[in-house]
Amino acid sequence: MTIYPWKPAASCRRHGSGSDKLTAMRILVVSDISGYCRGGVPAETRLLLNGLRERGHVVALAGDIPLSGVNDARHFPVPGAIGSTFAAEIPAIIAEFRPDFVHVMHLGGSQLLKLARVLRDFPWACTVHAVTPLERKLHGIHGHEELHYIMRAIVYAGNAFLWRRVYRSRIIPNVVVHNEEFRNLLVAQGFPANAIRVIPLSFAPDRAPRSSEHVSAYCGPDPLLVTVGGIAHTKGQHDAVTAVAALRGYFPRLRYQVVGEIRDSSYLAYLRRRIRCLDLADRVTISTDFTDVQVRRVLRDADLYIQPSHEEGFCLAFAEAAAIVPRLLGTLTGAIADISAGDPGARVVPIRSPAALAAAARELLATELAGGHMEQRWRRLSDQFSRDAYLRAHEELYQSGDAVRSVRAAVPARQS
Repeated sequence: MTIYPWKPAASCRRHGSGSDKLTAMRILVVSDISGYCRGGVPAETRLLLNGLRERGHVVALAGDIPLSGVNDARHFPVPGAIGSTFAAEIPAIIAEFRPDFVHVMHLGGSQLLKLARVLRDFPWACTVHAVTPLERKLHGIHGHEELHYIMRAIVYAGNAFLWRRVYRSRIIPNVVVHNEEFRNLLVAQGFPANAIRVIPLSFAPDRAPRSSEHVSAYCGPDPLLVTVGGIAHTKGQHDAVTAVAALRGYFPRLRYQVVGEIRDSSYLAYLRRRIRCLDLADRVTISTDFTDVQVRRVLRDADLYIQPSHEEGFCLAFAEAAAIVPRLLGTLTGAIADISAGDPGARVVPIRSPAALAAAARELLATELAGGHMEQRWRRLSDQFSRDAYLRAHEELYQSGDAVRSVRAAVPARQS
């Protein structure tokens, strides 16, 4: 057994004043998702590390490579982002960094079980971005929607069973999720509701829009539609392509730009076949190697942003687009409906419904938005999905006495 020669949180100091006093801590973030990946888990990890550092905490990352754009965070390299020895590397990292809290941003089920034994009496938490089989990839059967998801459930049945055992064993002291849907799924899996914290991701644009920006008028016959997201079946780009085919009669020169890294090459091949079958080769472009600067540029040019996802834990891409694109169209998954609520420039439709996507897109493209629309959206989302609230919720978790205690009814004392 691992014996830690210090008392976690013993070196904390107080900063601030009054009721807003916070405890500065040493936080170790663990993730087996490669830092070479874009968006998703690495994007949130970057947000968390930078935010905690700005608020006076000492932070470190255990992962395959340092994350680009992360400032003043120590990096502990763990060879092979997803490997059988990942959990075995953590005790030495903990002994060297001496954290007050360990936050597992992502770790495979078998490795999480091993790490949980290492951290048995140590304060830690785990963020759950998806509940198996949700957001898992099946490399094939892309042309048959129902069969695709039935086969995926069969393929991942063993993995889903493992995760149910993990949740029901209560070896994870606290879990963080980003929407109520996932909280309910975890409770249904047997994880205690009082050990789940719903912390929405933040709406954190580079700056607020000026009053003269994005005064949206009626779109002409050649609107630009944009989707940003990993190229994978669960992101639903094929539904948007089908919707674009239906829209072509109303907007004969419309263009659709799909941006995202390749997460499933079989799905990319299917998407391209679908585009050719619908005679959209001159209307649809797929870009798999855009830089962040290029993504922002295409978003600034977009007349309509479409998020046709089938499954999302939150959908950071949709929140980022909301800061730039006046017209938003998304599906009922993750926090998309919450981000869109009460917004005259946003529509939300059921998942896996190309006809609904086409109808809503046509309506939005014909809608003139009032001046100041983007300023109103920015104020609403900045309040509803505050970056400060996101970081403060994590600080409260790290400093909570509940985070130190296991949710099991009784934990045998460790023998020295």
